[in-house]
Amino acid sequence: MTDTRELIERFNAAWQRGDLATLSELLDEDVVYCPNAWDGPARTAHGRNAVIAVFAEQIGPTRTEQISHSPTERVGSGVTGQGSAGDSDAEEGGFGEGPVLGDVFASGERAVCEWQWQPAGDGTVLRGVDVYRVRDGRIVAKDVYGKITAPPPR
Repeated sequence: MTDTRELIERFNAAWQRGDLATLSELLDEDVVYCPNAWDGPARTAHGRNAVIAVFAEQIGPTRTEQISHSPTERVGSGVTGQGSAGDSDAEEGGFGEGPVLGDVFASGERAVCEWQWQPAGDGTVLRGVDVYRVRDGRIVAKDVYGKITAPPPR
């Protein structure tokens, strides 16, 4: 059986690469995903296929294509995690370079991971935590909690 922390770290690495195939492998068939409301109207995705469809929207096709064409480049490797104002992914609403992920804290079948993301390069920062539940070595639930910090006045 996979350790919860190791499973979530593998999930996070796949997320940063935009690797939907690996993300799918790590999810239980009956997974439930509750994204934060800034991803559109509050919604909950039920089942692996529905969750992967939401992930694909969030990651964005431009980022996925960039990653698939340059496998040696680790987008959002934790160094910056900030899209710039000229980053087409950020302008199109995708995740740009992706969030900077913090440490994974796990206990039994539960885990949390802090993250921070600056998508537009205008000083706006999204901060939050992802809360995971794991069963039999797969993620059965992912719930996202976050807040937006507005840029300082100019």
